[in-house]
Amino acid sequence: MRLRPTPKVVNNTKYWYRCCAKTDVEQVLEPGQTFDLHWLTDTELPLPTPIHRYVTLTAALVGPYLNPFTNVADGDVQTVSAPDITADTWEAQTPVSSMALPSDLPSGLYQLRTSTLLDPQTRGVTSSGIGVIRVGRAAPREAHTVLVLGDANKASCPTKRVPT
Repeated sequence: MRLRPTPKVVNNTKYWYRCCAKTDVEQVLEPGQTFDLHWLTDTELPLPTPIHRYVTLTAALVGPYLNPFTNVADGDVQTVSAPDITADTWEAQTPVSSMALPSDLPSGLYQLRTSTLLDPQTRGVTSSGIGVIRVGRAAPREAHTVLVLGDANKASCPTKRVPT
């Protein structure tokens, strides 16, 4: 008996997605506005290179925090999530995650959490990142540099200075 050869796995992955346009994170958001997060298309692929054609992009603001890197809350922590986006890794796209900020959203520093998921059912994360966004105007204080943690292969969001 002759065995049938195993079919080859086709990997046409050419594009990857990461957070986000610098102008998206270098702004102060106001309660009641819509926050658009523009994902960047990249030809530098993560290792190992995924074979899935589609990935799911997620984004959420979580806070407010007195210190967003130690998760020290400033009152009740709230989460504002954008709807998940399905992005194609074989054809370049320009996905945008939109979050409608509630009009009663407390002012403060929020974590911007982004992820690229291979399987939306299991929420298996391939890359993720965290940045800081200010919601609401605050009394100006000394600015400090915010370090951005994220994908080991590439920074997920740009580093920026945030007035605290």
